[in-house]
Formats: sequence, structure tokens, C-alpha cells
Amino acid sequence: QEVVTSKATLKIIKEKATRQGPAQGFFGWSYDLFYQAANPMAATQQSRYPLREEFAKVSALMGSGQVPPCLGTYLSLGALTPLNKIPEEENDERRDNGEDPKLRPVNSGAMLGKVGLRGLYQSESSIREKNMLQPLNLGLGAPMGCERIVHRQATIYSQGGAVATEDVCNGFNAMKRQ
Repeated sequence: QEVVTSKATLKIIKEKATRQGPAQGFFGWSYDLFYQAANPMAATQQSRYPLREEFAKVSALMGSGQVPPCLGTYLSLGALTPLNKIPEEENDERRDNGEDPKLRPVNSGAMLGKVGLRGLYQSESSIREKNMLQPLNLGLGAPMGCERIVHRQATIYSQGGAVATEDVCNGFNAMKRQ
């Protein structure tokens, strides 16, 4: 099992804390809350920031899969924001006809969980696995992966080849989550 270190997650928090921005997570925690602790120009005389270090430890445990199930569930919660897939007027018409609107859910997850998963993604074994998938990998961390897939498939199709497609209509919302 992969182990994400608190040193790795602390580094992620420090890097992200150099940018101030809106709330990052479901629970309101954001990197900018650690800005004072990460930015030498803004920091006070305090050399250690215990809260930031404890957050890094919890994030590392999350990325390593070493948290109790109840905490793992808590740290993987998110708030779904529905975005229109079609113009609002068309969704209004769908509602008037008794149809469900076409929406795309966007999840805003917990910052601690994101830091832990980013630490896992940057781990040695993850990098080794990504490298083993080359040159065929067009997903896992591949630059412009989707665009490369589209161009590759368009080329195959234009040369008379067959291209398999699957259209999943609102697949995320079709799942039962109880």
C-alpha cells in the first residue's frame, strides 16, 4: 500500500497557500487560510504552525488510505453545484413539459481530501505507474489527454477505421446514492 508522507502534503499546502483565493473546500477550509504560515513576507515571527502541520498529517493519512471509514467518508464529502448543460430557457421549457432539466453536477470536495489525493498522485509508485503506461496513456496525468484522444480517433475515422463511442446520458445523476 502506498504511503503519502505528511512532508509531501505539507509541501503541497505551502505551494498552494502562496495564492489567495476563494473557499476551496466543502467545509470552508481553503489554502488562503494558510497564507500567513506559508508566505515569509506575510508571516509573523512564529516559525512553526502546528495547525497547518496537523492538517498535513491528516491529509497524508487520507492519501494513504489510513483513516477510519467514518473520517474517510467525512473528508470525501462535497457540495454539488448544478450547472446548466443547455440554455436556461430550454431547461425552463423542459420543466414546463414535466421533464427534468439537463444539468451537470460539479463537486466541490474537502480540501484535506484533495491534498491527500494530490500527494498520492505525486508519489513515487504513482509516477512509476504513469510512466509504465506511456506512450499509450492518454488519461492519467497526460497533457492534453482528451484533445489527443479526439484527434487520434478523428484520424482513424477519416481513414475508414471504426471508432467505438458510448454516449452516457447524465451518468453521474443516474446512480443511486443512498
